[in-house]
Amino acid sequence: MTWPAVQAVFDLTPLTQEIVSALNPEVALGDLAKDIAQIGYPTTG
Repeated sequence: MTWPAVQAVFDLTPLTQEIVSALNPEVALGDLAKDIAQIGYPTTG
């Protein structure tokens, strides 16, 4: 885990695979789609 990735989440930076991988390399952005939509977190598309 990297602090810039944590800061990106706190800043509500739209999630990218790069940010997700920095937080947990075993998870793909697509795996989080339902959770992301449920909480309304911004994504790049």
